[in-house]
Amino acid sequence: MPTNIGAYRNAEARFFAKKGKASDARRMRRRVRNSTVFSGWVPDMPPDKAGFGGARVCRNLVQLATRQRGLWLGQSMGYTQDTSTALGAGGARAIILGSQYQDVDKTIERVVVAAGDGGANNMTPYRDVAGTWTALTLNAGGAATAAPTRESLLDSTVFPFGAPTRNGSATPIAEPMFIWCGGDLNSATCPVYCTPDGAASPGNQGNYDELDRFSALSPFKARSVESFDGRVYFFGTEEAGTEHLNRLRWTAPATADPDPANRGAGGRDFHIFQQPGQRVLAMRDRLVLYFGDGVAFAKPKRLLTDPLQFSELSRTRGLLATNAVTAISPLLHFGVFNDGWWLLNAAGGWKQAGLARFEESRGKDIEVTKWRETWYEDLDIENRNRISCEYEPFRDQVYISYPSRTHQAQRTIIYDVPTDTAWPQDYGPTVFFKQDTVLRDGKTYAQLEADGTTYAELEAAGTTYADLMPRFGFEGLLHGTEGGHIMSHDPGLTARDGAEPTYSWEPHEQRAPDGLTDVWTFHELGMDYLNVGGPAITLEALTDGGNRSQAHTLSLDEPTDTALEQHTVKANFRLRGSHLTYRASGTAPALIRSFAPEMWVYGSRDMAGQTG
Repeated sequence: MPTNIGAYRNAEARFFAKKGKASDARRMRRRVRNSTVFSGWVPDMPPDKAGFGGARVCRNLVQLATRQRGLWLGQSMGYTQDTSTALGAGGARAIILGSQYQDVDKTIERVVVAAGDGGANNMTPYRDVAGTWTALTLNAGGAATAAPTRESLLDSTVFPFGAPTRNGSATPIAEPMFIWCGGDLNSATCPVYCTPDGAASPGNQGNYDELDRFSALSPFKARSVESFDGRVYFFGTEEAGTEHLNRLRWTAPATADPDPANRGAGGRDFHIFQQPGQRVLAMRDRLVLYFGDGVAFAKPKRLLTDPLQFSELSRTRGLLATNAVTAISPLLHFGVFNDGWWLLNAAGGWKQAGLARFEESRGKDIEVTKWRETWYEDLDIENRNRISCEYEPFRDQVYISYPSRTHQAQRTIIYDVPTDTAWPQDYGPTVFFKQDTVLRDGKTYAQLEADGTTYAELEAAGTTYADLMPRFGFEGLLHGTEGGHIMSHDPGLTARDGAEPTYSWEPHEQRAPDGLTDVWTFHELGMDYLNVGGPAITLEALTDGGNRSQAHTLSLDEPTDTALEQHTVKANFRLRGSHLTYRASGTAPALIRSFAPEMWVYGSRDMAGQTG
C-alpha cells in the first residue's frame, strides 16, 4: 500500500496514510465475493445474515439461468405493445381482465375487458379479430351500466359444454363459452356474462350477454367463477339483489346455467367464515375455496344434488384479493394472504415464501423473513383488490402487481419459485394474464404440393388441411395498463415498450470485522459479467447510509460473440467507514455473474492508539 495517497487535509488523513502499514493492510484485507446464487431483495434480514449476496435496494433486476452456465443477475423480461390502439368505449379504459378460449371451430379466441369510472357503457369486452381488438356487442336487454369499474378485477372460466338447458327466454348455447364476473373490495359488482350469447349462429363470437337474465337469481352476480367436473361454480354471489358473500353456487351437470330450477343445481353457504369468498380455483381433482379469513378444500362426491365434500384448511389465513392467487402447476397454488406469501399443495400442505433459516451456535435454528414486513408496509391495504398474480412458466416465476402506498401507484414484484427470491420492478400493470401470443398456420395446399403432396392425394385419403397442419404457438405473459393498452412480454426483450429501464443493486451496509478495527476502507469492487450489449455500468462505494460515496462509470465495450465469454471489470476506491457497501446501476442490459468487494484495514478511530 503506498504511503502517499494524496494531499493530507487533516490529522486523521495523515494518520491513516502514515501509521497504517502495508503489512497490516495485506494481513487484514478482506475480499468478499457474492455467491452465484444471489438472494434477491432482503430488506428484512439482518445485515450480517444477508451479506453482500442480498440487496437492501434492488430494482428492475432478476436472477436468470443462462444457457446452462448457472445463475446470473440480469434484467427482467421486457415487453412491447400488443396493439397500439388504446381500448375503452368513450376513451381509454383500464384493462381488468384477459384470457382466451377455444371456440366451436377450434379457433383460439383472445378476450380482454376494459373498464373505467362507472359511467354508461363502462365495461367493454373485446376479442382479437385478425390482429385487431374488436368490441363485442351486448345482447338487447343486457345490463350495460351495471358493470364493474377500475376497482373491480374480474375472474373468468371456459365451459366446453355451453348452456344447452338455459331456461326462460334465454337462447340455449350448445358450444364452448367464455364466462366472466368479478367484484370490488366489498362485494360482487359484475353480472355474470358469457360469450357467445346464443343468438347468433354457432362459431359467431361477436356477441355477449348476461348468463342468467331470466331466472329467480336475476340479476346474478359473482366475485369468482370456475369450471370443474362438468359443472360451473360461482363464489361470493349476489342473487336477485341479495348478497351471499360466502356462498358457493353450482350448476346442474353439463350446463353453465345456474338457474336453481335445473335438477342438480344448488349451493352452500359457509357461515364459519366471516369474510367474503374471494376466489374458487381448481387444483387437479378438487376445488380450493379462498375466503378473506380462511381456506377450504372441496372434493367431488359426484352425487347429482350434493356434488362436493368440504374440509377446512385454515380459519385464519385469508386471501387478500380475487386475483391474489395463481396456479403454478395442477397440484400447487401461490397466493398473497393476510399473513404472508404462501404455497399450497394438493395434500393441504403450506410452505411460506421468503423465509430464511439460520443455525445458531447452540444448534438451534432461527427464522427471519426476507421481505414480508417491508412489502406489507408498502402495500396499500385499502386498495388490495388491485393485487394481480400470474405464473410465468418460461422462467418459473410469479409476477405480482400491487398498489404501493409509498409510490401511490401500481408496482410489480417478481417471485422466483426455484430460488425463493423476490425482485421489485418499477412498472405497474392493472392486471397480468396469459394468452397465446404466437399462433401460426401450417402450409397452404400450394406449399404442400411444392413439397410433393398433392391436393388429389389429400382428397383421396379423406384428409383435410386442418388434420395435417393444426395451429400452434405458445402461451405468453401479457399485462394491461391504466390507459387501455395491452403489453406482450418477450423473453428476448429487456426494453419496456421501447425504453430500457434503469436497474440498481445495493446490499446492506456491512460492519467492519470484529477483532480487526472499527474502521476499514473500500479498496476495490470487481465484477464478472457477460457482455450482452450493455455500454456502461456505474459502480459506487457507499458509507454512512449512502451519504458519502465514490463512483466510477465503466465501459462494458468488450465485443459480444456467440460464445458469451465472461469478462471482468474493476473499480478502485479509497472510501473509509465503519459500515460499507456498494451499488451497481445502469440503463442497459448486463448479465452479472458475481461482485467481489475488497476492503482494507488502515487503522482505528483512536488517533493516539495503535494501528489495527
